[in-house]
Amino acid sequence: MLFCLCVLFMVTMKTSSVPTETFEGLALMDPHFQVYWKTNHSHITFELHVAAHGYVGFGLTANASGAMYPGDLILGYVSNNQSYFGDYHTTRHGQPILDASQDWFLLLATEDNDETVLKFTRAFNTQDKQDDIDITASRLRVHFSALAVYASFSPYLTFVTVQ
Repeated sequence: MLFCLCVLFMVTMKTSSVPTETFEGLALMDPHFQVYWKTNHSHITFELHVAAHGYVGFGLTANASGAMYPGDLILGYVSNNQSYFGDYHTTRHGQPILDASQDWFLLLATEDNDETVLKFTRAFNTQDKQDDIDITASRLRVHFSALAVYASFSPYLTFVTVQ
């Protein structure tokens, strides 16, 4: 599956951890943001390693222009050893909307001194035609974002295409 990856990243730390298991795909967005993925006959699993403490966003869109809408995304973070994770969608530029049907499932959420790790899965076809995008062999754009809770950060935008 071909992914066009877009990263909005806002810190200067580097991620150095290893994934929790073997994955078939790896996108090294830059030294700060890694995404691993694997598939089986019905699901895709992602594991994000982000050199940030704060929220992490990840989303899919079939919009050929690369716009973030309509989009199917997750937002997650870890605070005080408690994970927060939700399935959202976008219909315009603006605040994501919480899905009535939560179809992305959190498998792992950790935060240490260096990074945040989120591992999650969902079905290729969730049957949620209202808020989700089917994951098919056709080209999808993948959006990533992270917001650090540090006082000094330097935002930048990177586009990478990975097979």
